Amino acid sequence: GSVAAAAPPGEAPPAEVAQREQARALFEEGMAHFKKDEYREAYDALQKSLALKKTRGAMATAASCLKQLGRYDEALLLYEEALREFPDPDPRSSFRVKIDAAVAELQGLVGTLVVVGDVPGGAALFVDERRHGGLPLSAPLRLSVGMHRVRVEKEGFEPIAATK
Repeated sequence: GSVAAAAPPGEAPPAEVAQREQARALFEEGMAHFKKDEYREAYDALQKSLALKKTRGAMATAASCLKQLGRYDEALLLYEEALREFPDPDPRSSFRVKIDAAVAELQGLVGTLVVVGDVPGGAALFVDERRHGGLPLSAPLRLSVGMHRVRVEKEGFEPIAATK
């Protein structure tokens, strides 16, 4: 086996430093796109940054991109995750004021989907061709307000589909 050299005390290992630098570069790329209203490109760069290192700025900006793209349900989930990951007890802090305002706005743009009836356990739920896990749902599913195509599939059963 190979032995990796330990970083000097108090210093991060070189791989960790490189990962942090790559996350920062992707964050800056995302912010450059965001400032030019290129929300899809900004979101893609920020997602890559977040995969390397979660920061509250990257999470909040990625959520803002989703909001701008009309993906309100995903934006709301990401804002809520940012509040859990980076709790800020001061409701007057700029971070909390910004996030709380966005969450309040998004809650008015998101509804819930509840699946009831004779649905086979373990069936897959698709909304607008995106898989949302299996049934039964552990909680109502939040979706952006508007029309959605809902499909339930399980091997050996006819698919159930509706647009509402």
